[in-house]
Amino acid sequence: MFLLAGITPVAAALVVAFLRGPRRARAPRRDEVGPHPREPRRRLPAAPVLAMLGCSTAQGGVITFAPLAAPGAPVAVPAALFATALGALVGRGVAGTLTDRSGRPGTLLPVGTACAAVGLLGVLAAPFAAVLLVAGAAVVGTGFGLVQNDAMVALFAAAGPLHYGTASAAWNIAYDAGTGLGATGLGAIAEPFGFAAAFGTTAAALLLLTPAVRRRRTPG
Repeated sequence: MFLLAGITPVAAALVVAFLRGPRRARAPRRDEVGPHPREPRRRLPAAPVLAMLGCSTAQGGVITFAPLAAPGAPVAVPAALFATALGALVGRGVAGTLTDRSGRPGTLLPVGTACAAVGLLGVLAAPFAAVLLVAGAAVVGTGFGLVQNDAMVALFAAAGPLHYGTASAAWNIAYDAGTGLGATGLGAIAEPFGFAAAFGTTAAALLLLTPAVRRRRTPG
């Protein structure tokens, strides 16, 4: 499995050799010229970053501790790991479609955090019903997928074209920090109190976070 996971992206990198950009660069028209490079930096909203941090913490906890939370479920655990990845894929697709149609990035952030919280409730019941582990992991992944796409668009809209790099950095920091926090923080809770307490605490934190990430104004 590790060999396959290592070889596949290396082989996929060969596709880059066949990518072609535009053959001829076109000078931008006067009406296409963007704002002055010294345009002041806009303040990024906290809601997308907080939603990303919360949902990535939940996802990081699920993918790290699902095998330990349900050691007697050799089929349900890999199914849960697959379900959370598939859920994230579906969530990102849904979020992209809805945000593109509405033109209101940030609207789905509370939906995603609430979904992730509900999914964690299913994960913490894993010792009692393996099917709840799979269903809960899928809902966690879906909520995280909604937040991933919506948070990125909201940050880009707030930052403006000249500061997309800053917005992308904030998004990635929240993603990676939450994944690490899910592995270490939930582990610190699970060691003395058990996995139910760890997943339950994270679910409660997401529910408390949900009202705080509601969209209040149009970014940008």
